[in-house]
Amino acid sequence: MITWPLWQQRRIAELQAAGMPPEVAQRIGKAETVNRQRISRCIGWRRARAAELDYLVAGDRIKFVIIGGLAGLTAAQRQRLFALPNLSTMITP
Repeated sequence: MITWPLWQQRRIAELQAAGMPPEVAQRIGKAETVNRQRISRCIGWRRARAAELDYLVAGDRIKFVIIGGLAGLTAAQRQRLFALPNLSTMITP
């Protein structure tokens, strides 16, 4: 298992390699890591890391949308995901 800080460093590096400015990549990478940690408490760390997230940046706010990778969730797991802060309720299988 890769620790969350290591995962965060790799994600920031991926964002920067894709051409994102370093300060923006830092903000998004940190926020994404926090949200994936919250997701992992609902559905487990493997599924949280496999989840496909997209992000929307509006000023100082970053909003995340789960766009895939969560097939097979129970109704209770989906309900817990919907209750998470800063995560869109648009969850697709």
